[in-house]
Amino acid sequence: MMISIAIPCYEMGGWGNSFLQYSLNILKDQTFKDFEVVVSDHSTDDKIKNVCSNYKDLNIKYIKNENQRGSSSANINNCIRHSEGKLIKVLCQDDYLYGNDAIDKTVKAFSYGGKWLATSYYHTRNRFDLIDLHMPKINDDNFLENNIGTHSCLTIINEEPIFFDENLLWFMDCEYYHRLFLKYGFPEVLEEPTLVQFLWTGQVTNTLINQKLVTKEVEYIKQKYESN
Repeated sequence: MMISIAIPCYEMGGWGNSFLQYSLNILKDQTFKDFEVVVSDHSTDDKIKNVCSNYKDLNIKYIKNENQRGSSSANINNCIRHSEGKLIKVLCQDDYLYGNDAIDKTVKAFSYGGKWLATSYYHTRNRFDLIDLHMPKINDDNFLENNIGTHSCLTIINEEPIFFDENLLWFMDCEYYHRLFLKYGFPEVLEEPTLVQFLWTGQVTNTLINQKLVTKEVEYIKQKYESN
């Protein structure tokens, strides 16, 4: 198996199943076929499971995850643990691949010998109009400033993979990028976009985050790295 597409899922205020279905429709039309879809489901109902069961033409590994509901980091980590591909591409439930050759471009970009890859991506508010092309950037002090972007743009090599810190929500991605940098150095950057990030009111950044949480996580990260 060349690549695992890791999709952590939950109800998303009733929209989770439709977001997943939209993404799976794009995945089933990919020109590159040597991939699996790993769905870790934090939801309490069977809507996500039922969506997955409708895609017989996709290699979907569905896992009901009843542990640490509400933790995005824990749910992504569960995807990573069940991924069997040589590469693991994270794909947030409400984001989707851009074009039917997105996986092919990702795999080819990784063939240059890197250990992790960040791809540029568009934003959208309606799935029709693409706006604000984002180009990932990184520096050597990246754990409190996210210049790479959404973790949907991330692909890692599946060799003793690093896991997300399950104590974090707001800084989960940039702190993770920092540890990837410490282990592997700078990522490969695929300048050609292969992803669309869907901007909507139900995003984690709009529903779960508050200043108290941000302050708590900043202190946690500072203590974490001061002790190392």
